[in-house]
Amino acid sequence: MTFSELANLLYPYCGQGQKNSDFVVSLIDNIMENASDDEGYNEYNPLVSLVPRNLENYFSGGRPISQKNASIILGLLDKSKFVDYLELLPTDALSGIAMALNDNGIFVSDLDVPQRCADLLEQVLKECSRKKADRAKFRSSTETSEELIPTQAKVTPVRRFKPLVQLSPPDEVEIQEIPYITELLAAYGDAENMVGFDREDLASYPGYTDNFNRHRKDFFSAESVRRGIREAYGDADPDQFEVLKDETFDGIIDVWEQDFAHGFRRLGEVMIQASKIRIDRCWLVRDTDWIGNSQKKGVCHILVNDGRIKGWVKNGR
Repeated sequence: MTFSELANLLYPYCGQGQKNSDFVVSLIDNIMENASDDEGYNEYNPLVSLVPRNLENYFSGGRPISQKNASIILGLLDKSKFVDYLELLPTDALSGIAMALNDNGIFVSDLDVPQRCADLLEQVLKECSRKKADRAKFRSSTETSEELIPTQAKVTPVRRFKPLVQLSPPDEVEIQEIPYITELLAAYGDAENMVGFDREDLASYPGYTDNFNRHRKDFFSAESVRRGIREAYGDADPDQFEVLKDETFDGIIDVWEQDFAHGFRRLGEVMIQASKIRIDRCWLVRDTDWIGNSQKKGVCHILVNDGRIKGWVKNGR
């Protein structure tokens, strides 16, 4: 296993949305002894002074860590620190790493993941320290240690998920849309002091027509994520779309509960808030670039469909 393969395997579980270059530095920080008080950080970890492009190459497999830098890191190696670093991960993350290792022929239990990963990183660094960086000769799948991987299974580089397949709103409203669309129309009617506002009335209100079409697009953006999650994670527990919904609900409910002149104003303010919230607990933030403002707003409509958000018009405003 190469450094690139190991870094890509670990990133979805402990990358925390970092840039690839920053994650490379973080991995090495966590397997090196702590610098003493009189040692400058920049002089301690040899990767800190490298330009981001070089670090990106380490992550992508464009080139290995240099012989010199690997030797420096090995001289200050502290595998117990790396074990402690991984033991801080939640149990589902450790299970995910174990499954990824198993898929690559490295059979390990969840409990043994931190130590095995520390051993693998040490082995990778030793391999780098024995060879001068030679981009022409460097292979993305260098030999794996027989001591660490008893089988000679081919190592498959871990990839982050492919781009999301975006669903477009159909011309006709689908049955699954009726709950949130009913509440959208009620918000428009509340703003116009009009009882029974329906889709036929949209033709008389171009501003609401545009708003209506945008919200349908947002709903299907979120629905695209829901379907993509099934393909990406299967039956993973916890269901990452449920995590996304929980994070969204927690981020918007305080705004929803405030008093507004009418339901359309509540709708707008909640959507502004939805665009701002962080959803760090959801694996999608680490693994994909699927979540943007449209998807976040669309999740609000799914929460309406679920009944967790009680529409946009409420008594007492």
